[in-house]
Amino acid sequence: MGQQLRRELQLHHVLCPSNGGCKYHPFHAVGAETSNLFPTQTTSLILLIVTSALHLYFLTVWQDYDFKGALQHAAGSAVVFVVSMIVIWPVGALLSYHLRVRGWLWLYRHSSF
Repeated sequence: MGQQLRRELQLHHVLCPSNGGCKYHPFHAVGAETSNLFPTQTTSLILLIVTSALHLYFLTVWQDYDFKGALQHAAGSAVVFVVSMIVIWPVGALLSYHLRVRGWLWLYRHSSF
């Protein structure tokens, strides 16, 4: 038990080098619960981007709208596309951060030192 705690403290100092400067603690239960949501949110945003872009594309191909007419006819799809393109970057950054933290956790829990 003492060795496991020592490894977790070492990991904490690697992830949060300044004493008390880390607001997010990787072993906190709430952080673990919210980190499980980021893959779902990223997948949902990708689906929103793809389906809204396909909707606009199919309006121009099948309904014979020009691009401006498709935007006027399906303004909601255009808004969803733009907002999703803006939101996916911070959500993707949080996803990559949590994957990195989980990688460090796995490495330190399965290491021999």
